[in-house]
Amino acid sequence: MSEWAIDEQEQALLEAADLAVSIIKENKVPFVKEMKVGVQGRKDFCTWIDREIQKEVVSFLKARYPDHGFLHEEADATIKPWDGESPYFTIDPVDGTQALIDNQLHLVCVMIAMVDADGREVAGCIKYLNGDAYSFGPSHPHVFYTSEGNRRPLDASPKDSSGLVLLRRPFELYRSLTYKLIEQVDAFRFLKECLGIWTPRLWQREFCAGVLWHDSAHTPWDMTPIIAMSRRLGYVFLRATRDGKRFECFDLKLPTCATIRGYDLVIIHKNDLSLVEPLLRK
Repeated sequence: MSEWAIDEQEQALLEAADLAVSIIKENKVPFVKEMKVGVQGRKDFCTWIDREIQKEVVSFLKARYPDHGFLHEEADATIKPWDGESPYFTIDPVDGTQALIDNQLHLVCVMIAMVDADGREVAGCIKYLNGDAYSFGPSHPHVFYTSEGNRRPLDASPKDSSGLVLLRRPFELYRSLTYKLIEQVDAFRFLKECLGIWTPRLWQREFCAGVLWHDSAHTPWDMTPIIAMSRRLGYVFLRATRDGKRFECFDLKLPTCATIRGYDLVIIHKNDLSLVEPLLRK
């Protein structure tokens, strides 16, 4: 076995993601969005390709892991819901549905994760249509980045003093403590991209920190691979203390249901905490 051999579980997720990517590429037709009920009754949308990919990925994984449940984005009465006790998969069949509709395929990805019965991440992958991928499995502590066929462990530790903060919503929508965080560093940039595109910008060290908006969805299919890979790469999670005056580090659990977050979520590498030290709870 080579030093960076791919675990069985990681390989299964990558193959499932490859299947999803192939379905997208084979269906080069205009994708029309359909309205659906999203988190807490909010309006959202999907396309028929979201549902088709989810169906095929579930079928593929169920054949290999029949005892696993599924937490998935698109409603499907034919898929038995997770029983709350067994190991399970999370599936975001198309992360970046609007980009897919707009034919911006470089801003589309597939996200899948495997979680054990105790709620611990086992494996995960984020796969892009050009073949690039982020993935991890149980036998290595690393997150692997694959590009142009070259697979290597990703090093997300700080390499410079860049203080650029990445936002996913306009600056004025965030809470006052987030304003103070940005004042502590150099500048910010707002990019409304899907999480599978947005978060790896942190991992690749384009930004020193990212902040997710308090009034956005917090779902198993979006957040499980993001939380799991971020932790492995040395990132920590901050939220405001109850009085709203300081940030505190906290243990961000893997979500098992879709909710509205309710707080600005800061994702920052543990070695960059000095950048926001004046705002941290003592």
